[in-house]
Amino acid sequence: MSLAVVLVFRPESSDWQTAYYLVPSVLALAAGLGVAVSVSPSAPDRASGGTVKPSAILAGVSVLLVAASWWGFAWVQDHGDLTVTDQFRQADRQPLGNDGRREVTVVVPQQRSVLTFDVDLDEHYRSQWCLPSTKFEVTAAGGTVEEQGERRVKIRLDPGRKSLGLVLTVRTTPGCYVELDVNNAVMQNN
Repeated sequence: MSLAVVLVFRPESSDWQTAYYLVPSVLALAAGLGVAVSVSPSAPDRASGGTVKPSAILAGVSVLLVAASWWGFAWVQDHGDLTVTDQFRQADRQPLGNDGRREVTVVVPQQRSVLTFDVDLDEHYRSQWCLPSTKFEVTAAGGTVEEQGERRVKIRLDPGRKSLGLVLTVRTTPGCYVELDVNNAVMQNN
């Protein structure tokens, strides 16, 4: 039952965080199957006298694993990574020239402290060679840009925000046009 619930109501999270609740749930299912096998009428009774039967041990382990699975599930819902690439709302998707600006609104579905995302740039006209000299800048309303690499941005979010306004500005050679897109956007607690 625990496995079915965590699979149906699976919160958005990274793979390692999904393991917080999925691994204990799968192990609880295995322990529960071990209980079923050990108490079946055809199973030999290996317990003697006052010793604890293996089925009781497996049942206890199963209960502990279900509890661990529920704890992991609740933690990931409240604190886990959120993939928010689909929450980026761009006013337009026109190619950008030198000093071209793109305004983006990011919906914040649950409170997290940091947003990281990748910016993909591509040549608009294949005959141009603009990307080697193209740079971009990000300004944020509702957060502070902490790091901006060649293609990766990290923004510390202001507490309590339901959305974040971004302005992405392209600096390139005059006459060049590039396509700009956002990928791998993740909100985390850091």
